[in-house]
Amino acid sequence: SFDGWKKFLRMNFKKISSFLNLHKEILFISLLYFFTRLINLGALPIFNDEAIYLDWGWREISEPGNLYYSLYDGKQPLLMWIFGIFEKILSDPLIAGRLVSVIAGFITFLGIYLLAKKLFDKKVAIIAITLYIFNSLFLFFDRQALMESAICAVGIWAFYFLFEFIHKNSKKYAMSLGLVLGIGLFIKSTAFIFVIASSFLLIYSYFKAKNKSEFIKNCGIIFLLIICTDLLLIINPEFWSTLGMNQRYVYSISDIFRLPVINWLTNIFLNIKISVVYLNPFFLIFSFAGIFLFVKRKKQDYSLLLIWIVTLLALEIILTKESSQRYLVSLLPVLILPASYIFSLILRKSLLWGRIFLIVTVSVSSAYIFFQITNPSSYIKNTQKFSGDQ
Repeated sequence: SFDGWKKFLRMNFKKISSFLNLHKEILFISLLYFFTRLINLGALPIFNDEAIYLDWGWREISEPGNLYYSLYDGKQPLLMWIFGIFEKILSDPLIAGRLVSVIAGFITFLGIYLLAKKLFDKKVAIIAITLYIFNSLFLFFDRQALMESAICAVGIWAFYFLFEFIHKNSKKYAMSLGLVLGIGLFIKSTAFIFVIASSFLLIYSYFKAKNKSEFIKNCGIIFLLIICTDLLLIINPEFWSTLGMNQRYVYSISDIFRLPVINWLTNIFLNIKISVVYLNPFFLIFSFAGIFLFVKRKKQDYSLLLIWIVTLLALEIILTKESSQRYLVSLLPVLILPASYIFSLILRKSLLWGRIFLIVTVSVSSAYIFFQITNPSSYIKNTQKFSGDQ
């Protein structure tokens, strides 16, 4: 009856209103995320790699027999498939591909929020996603039809499920972690860094686990899920024959044993330059202040985060032949967590100074973002003068 429908709509309207009121901050910041990522999305001239990936995506989805076309260049096909699907839906292939990265960036955004809320509280989580939005480095790759935005999402969610698994020793989180890592390896070999970092943390946590036999069984589930997720790759001979092509960019095990110390020192120097120019110096200072505080406080949750951060950055320095934005960016969203924690502590001690520091940090980043969105070509030329990154 009509009265029944009125009652049903009234009840659901109250539920929706209650939800919106409860999560209005998150909804507003989510809208802000999409505004910064979608505005002038096609303004930046297309990069060579974007054109290549979009072409591969179209071929793999549209042409019979070319489902694994990108493997001929040693690139895993999962993200190409998604690019191809979006190119079928939208008429502009560049916007279609970049929209995939915008969505991947939002998945990172949600992961940062949940992780910060889990480690600290909701206030820190709000600060964390605000810092993510107003960071020119993350903005840049969230707006490109490249793999980096998707790998950022894999890294954040891998640590989230790893953190939950270590605390709860649950099959559910073991399966979730294995699935996320498997998806990452299906996108790009860079995700192997997350597999190594997860392995270190699992070994570290094994000695503190109450039920060690259950812990080992669940670890087996993690690696089984990785294999199952990547089965279509593993059974493909082309994947194994082209896997060695990654040595164009990373050191082999034999190269690492030769101890290329000069190259490692060069990578450290390049990472510092890239971080100062693109991450925002204020953001970087607060990140390292947070890391220092974590070391000092020696809390288990902070130790897990520290091991994760140090392992990721150390592996990037050791494995890559020459550091660049694209190698580094996927590992950096996690630095938002210690920075956000420091901001929250300052706000609690002095609301005035906390707001000043936060406003200054966001304002500097906003200037970068405005420059990047309104004049992207000039932004790239000018920032490269300072960073030396290509």
